[in-house]
Amino acid sequence: MDFFKSFKTKRDSNADNYKRGTVDTDKSSATNIEFNYESICPYVDHGPFLTDGFHESTFELKDFLKKWNKHYSKGLKDDEELIISQISGINGMKKLLSSLPHITDAAVPKKSKWSKLSNVEPAKDITINELYWCTDIVLFRYLRSYDYKVESAFKMLLKTLTWRRMRTPSDITPDTVKPSLVNGMLYRKGYDFRGSPLIYFRPYNETPVDPEIHILGIYYTIERATQTIRLSEGNDKVYAIIDLKDWSLSRIPSMELLIETVRALSDHYSDVLDEVIIVDSPMFINTVLQMVKCVLHQSTSNKILLKQRGDSLNQYLRQRIPLPFLEETLGGNCHLRFNADIYWDVEQSQFKEYQDRRKKWIDSNRASFFEGKETL
Repeated sequence: MDFFKSFKTKRDSNADNYKRGTVDTDKSSATNIEFNYESICPYVDHGPFLTDGFHESTFELKDFLKKWNKHYSKGLKDDEELIISQISGINGMKKLLSSLPHITDAAVPKKSKWSKLSNVEPAKDITINELYWCTDIVLFRYLRSYDYKVESAFKMLLKTLTWRRMRTPSDITPDTVKPSLVNGMLYRKGYDFRGSPLIYFRPYNETPVDPEIHILGIYYTIERATQTIRLSEGNDKVYAIIDLKDWSLSRIPSMELLIETVRALSDHYSDVLDEVIIVDSPMFINTVLQMVKCVLHQSTSNKILLKQRGDSLNQYLRQRIPLPFLEETLGGNCHLRFNADIYWDVEQSQFKEYQDRRKKWIDSNRASFFEGKETL
């Protein structure tokens, strides 16, 4: 059997110009489709547990797309036609993936300086480990980021595979980044109403470690967050709150490092972020943002909102985030402070669970992967 048949079946133009539907840019209210967040409210002193990933889930791709479109798209076509076109694009990406040589281990590209990490060459082959990551959901993200142009989306996906070989984000261990994040600089907590995992980022809680460890902490946290997305709710995005209270210019990293990191998030975590709220930004941040936005896709840039603490911000966030997951300093009911001991114990167990899941899937599919045909 062809392995890829058994495998479960812009630059971004402005979001409202998608050929197969327009993204809903109304961020002022929560979606009408809500999940049962009350069942996970007791677990707010650590990040959400892993949800069923694409390979472990039982839902149909068509059902996921139908829910996703209700969340994010104002379809220019009828719903059924929109879904058919989306599935067609995903299948086109899978066909191109199937044409790549299947290899056991990829040669690790020579690590470049930060300023050159974004200019990587597209991968020319694929490993079964990489195929585990290249789910239909990931392919769908790249498609919509590149205006549903299969060739453009696939080219960027291949560059991402090269980047992931260099940075190995899915294999960054909790022990590697804990020194950077132990004081609560960056952590996951709960979900918004759409089922997007929440990431809280407070740079003033940083620890004095190598700046690259801070960057690895960002990649690590986003990887964990994407593994806790509630796909069954038709969602594949992450919601981020960046609190810059008491943050000063003296703490800003080098612009080279900052821009390279932002570019990596924009290119290699394509359309993962639903929205980024920057709270209490100091005056100098506007200059920094203008430089950062130069390397962002327009659609990503449009997701960044600057807001100050107060009733307006509290009301805005309450419409997007259940109160048990919204911290008190931002108008919510969550009063628990970051507890490193509890948080990192759970991180260790969840990291191991992900590694075990991936190994189980790879062991089950290894033989068929190397016997796979070249075409779908």
